Amino acid sequence: MTTDVIKTQETSTTIEGVYFNSFLVYLALTVAMVAIGYLGYSTIIITSGFYFGINMILSALLFIGIRINNYEPTEKYPYGIGKLNFVFVAAGALIVGFSSVVNIFISYKGLRSGFTTQASAVALLMLVISVVASEMMHKYVLDRGRMINSHALIRHAWEARVCTLVSIASMVFIVLNQFGYTKISYFGSLFILTLIFIICVKVLKIAIEGLMDSSTLKTQRIRDIVHMVPRVIDVGRIRSRSIGYEKYEIDVEVIVDPRLTYRETGEIEDKIKQEVLKLIPQIGTIMVNFA
Repeated sequence: MTTDVIKTQETSTTIEGVYFNSFLVYLALTVAMVAIGYLGYSTIIITSGFYFGINMILSALLFIGIRINNYEPTEKYPYGIGKLNFVFVAAGALIVGFSSVVNIFISYKGLRSGFTTQASAVALLMLVISVVASEMMHKYVLDRGRMINSHALIRHAWEARVCTLVSIASMVFIVLNQFGYTKISYFGSLFILTLIFIICVKVLKIAIEGLMDSSTLKTQRIRDIVHMVPRVIDVGRIRSRSIGYEKYEIDVEVIVDPRLTYRETGEIEDKIKQEVLKLIPQIGTIMVNFA
C-alpha cells in the first residue's frame, strides 16, 4: 500500500470521526433544548433547538456521504455511488424546509394571538451551555480541518460558529422578554426560522447542482499544477464534474512533444495524476488526453 493511499484513508477516517462527533454533540443539544423549550413553553428555545437539529441532520448526512464516497466503483457503477449524497441532502433540505415553513406559521399565529410566556432561568442556562459547546465544536472542527487541509471541515466549523450566534441572539431575545417585551420571543423565532428556510433553499440548490454534474473546482489551479510537470508544453481544455460530495472527476487535455514514445507519455501521465491527487485530494478520477 503506497503512502498516498494510506494518507487518503487517514484523511477520510479523520473526516468521518469529526462528522460523527458533531452529530452526537448536536443531537444532545437539540434534544435538551427542545425538551426544555416545551417544558417551559419557550418558543425561542424550541426554535433554537430546531436550528441545532438542522446541524445534527447535516452532520449525519455528511457522515453518510463520506461512507458512500468510500465505496469502490463497480462494473455497474463505474463512477461509484457518490450521487446518492445529493439525493440524501436534497431530501433532508426539503423535509427541514417544510418543517420551518410550518413553524413560521405557528410562530406567526402565536404572535397574533397575544399569548406570551416568560423563559425560565434553566432555559437561559441551556443557551449558555449551547454557546460554550458550539464554540468548542468550532475550534475542534477547525483544528482538524486545518490539520488535514480539508475545506469541507473548515466550512463545517463555521456552521458551528453560526450556532453560537443563534444562541447569543436567543439569549438577547429572552433578556428583552424579561424587561417587558413579551412578544419579542415570537419575533426571534420568526427570524431564526426564516434563516433556517434560507439555508435549506441554498442546500437544496447545491444538491440539485450536484445531481446535474456541476463542479466548483477551480480549473486554473489544476492547470498550474499540470504545467509544472516536466515535458508538458501546454494544457488545453479542462473539464470537471461532481461524482459525489466533495469528490470530482476531471478530464485534462495535455500538449506534449509528438516525438515522445508511448512509455514517455505514460510516465508524464502518471506524474500528472500523482501531483494533482496530492495537491487536490477532492479529485477522485483523472483522465489525461494527449494532443
